[in-house]
Amino acid sequence: MRVFRVIICSVCIGIIGPYLFNELLNSFPIVRKEEVYIEDLPDEFEGFTILQFSDLHGETFGWDQWILTRLINKQTFDMIAITGDVVDRHHPDLTPFLDVLDGIKSDAPQFFVKGNIDSLEDVATIRQRGLEMLDEPYMFNRDGEKLVIKQYVWNTVLDDEFDDTVVIGLGHEPLPQNLGYDLILVGHYHGGQVRIPGYGAIFIPNIDGQQWFPDQSDVMGLKQFDGYSQYTTAGLGASASNKWLQKRWFNPPEINLITLTNRK
Repeated sequence: MRVFRVIICSVCIGIIGPYLFNELLNSFPIVRKEEVYIEDLPDEFEGFTILQFSDLHGETFGWDQWILTRLINKQTFDMIAITGDVVDRHHPDLTPFLDVLDGIKSDAPQFFVKGNIDSLEDVATIRQRGLEMLDEPYMFNRDGEKLVIKQYVWNTVLDDEFDDTVVIGLGHEPLPQNLGYDLILVGHYHGGQVRIPGYGAIFIPNIDGQQWFPDQSDVMGLKQFDGYSQYTTAGLGASASNKWLQKRWFNPPEINLITLTNRK
């Protein structure tokens, strides 16, 4: 009987322990930093830093999002890039996202691009909050040198007018194509959402459908191609067609600080 109780206790600890650890992991976003080399970056934009977050999916981090916004407000950056999917597909309420916007104290420009879950009504409401929606390219100008922020459109090559300008593309879904951008910032993959410690992501919803056991270099972080780079954030929340499966496992939510440099 004693052996039986020991076995039951061990099984319970083996199940409850990882679950509680995962709940703790999901409660506190981390900051992931990346330096991105851009050969033609003007010296005036050396060290230009972008705070990116994505895929909130209605997740909350403390009352009125205070855990998340306190983390954001501790960072130093030149702009904020929000790369889509801010609502929960099962309960599409913008309140958690609007609470984030209300809690951010920075005066830096905030840019938003729509995700595949966000509705046109969501976009209209967000537009009213004064975010830059990138209907037209946005241009930073420092001492006559330019840095352009533009919505990344799949299969659409940049116009010739941007040939001598560094252009950062903001999108939602990773679609690696050399369309003239120097850097593309995206989300959508949730870092794989479910990760096996010591291995990584076991699944991503890529553009071709569902991909099991993907190349880990595709899932999150910086990937450099010939002539351009793509940064995929692991994001903050989770999404699934079944609400019961909508959870991140061993995959801490994150915001990202991406610093541009022309120095190797």
